[in-house]
Amino acid sequence: MTCVCLCASGTVPLQVPLNQCDLTSRVRNKKLVPLSTEDKLLLDRFYDATKQEIPSNVSIPDFKHTRTLVVGARARNEVAWVVDELPGLETVIYSIDNEDAPFHIPKNKGHEAMVYLTYIIDHYDNLPDVVLFFHPHRFSWHNNLLLNLDSAQMIHRLSSDRVMRHGYMNARCHPDPGCPIRLHIDREEQDIEIRNKPKERNFKPSIWHDLFGADTPVPEELSQSCCAQFAASRDAIHRHPIEQYMKWRDWLLDTPLDDHAAAHIFEYTWQYIFTGEPELCPSMDACYCDGYGVCFGSDERVDMWLQSRDAQGALERRLIAIEEGRDKGGFLAQLKAKKGSMDLQDYLERERVEAFQRGQDLEERRNASAREELDVTRRR
Repeated sequence: MTCVCLCASGTVPLQVPLNQCDLTSRVRNKKLVPLSTEDKLLLDRFYDATKQEIPSNVSIPDFKHTRTLVVGARARNEVAWVVDELPGLETVIYSIDNEDAPFHIPKNKGHEAMVYLTYIIDHYDNLPDVVLFFHPHRFSWHNNLLLNLDSAQMIHRLSSDRVMRHGYMNARCHPDPGCPIRLHIDREEQDIEIRNKPKERNFKPSIWHDLFGADTPVPEELSQSCCAQFAASRDAIHRHPIEQYMKWRDWLLDTPLDDHAAAHIFEYTWQYIFTGEPELCPSMDACYCDGYGVCFGSDERVDMWLQSRDAQGALERRLIAIEEGRDKGGFLAQLKAKKGSMDLQDYLERERVEAFQRGQDLEERRNASAREELDVTRRR
């Protein structure tokens, strides 16, 4: 079992084994240290995001396509939430550490990439219409904020129609990290962003050609939203023969790159594998609306909601600083911050509920898809 702690930056929750963390600790340089008051607020906001109710009058998606969920896990209790939250969904669970399990991988290397490739190889001739490739944990910072950071909600609401139209859909709607540009191939050492993109130095043209053939041109960059959770259609998977997936898995088994670096290369090439596009950065509006039925009406309104949430968080942090005496703004500043926070909270909840209600309208979802197609055409 895992719980959520904060990473060293203090800005991104991460999952670590339950016996290694509690709600008063954070990870810094691989060690647990006490959380500051502001860190505790951030952690509270992370948990608050997982507890928001989806409006009860929002219709349940109508699945007319066959779907299978694929996950890799160390133990079945890691994915007990799938049975509880997604009853009736066909699920294939690959064990990453038990060779006697009905479904298992040849070697625990390359993180989720080994699981995904092994599933495709094992089921190549018997694929459903749509395959959903996800991590075993239910809640994570890289899940969609407006869906409570909850994989169960994302899987339940993810539009098979969108996957069938496009062949591939990254499950994450938020562009950062990953878009607009994540990895450059064969960048000069002095140009590599060691802090933000340390794995960039591993992706050389030789690796690209090993994976995709000597005659395949090397793209200038690879971009898609992190973090290797996506859906692909049967037709998109069948763009390549089974032998190609075997070749990719053999490369993963044999590469001298470490586990994380090898997985990172696949993380930013799945979109190329299934669509042939090195860059795939759809708008948040289209992803949320056409992909999940959460419709704000434009990218600008999604951005405004997210910025307002950040602003509300800043006001909450200031309130704590005033209460602790670190901010000398005084009583009037405290009242102003409290009122501002409450007003923003009302706005955030109202907009969120309306976005879910708007998403019931198929015309709204079609309009979001049409706006996306128009933007793509203009960029070309």
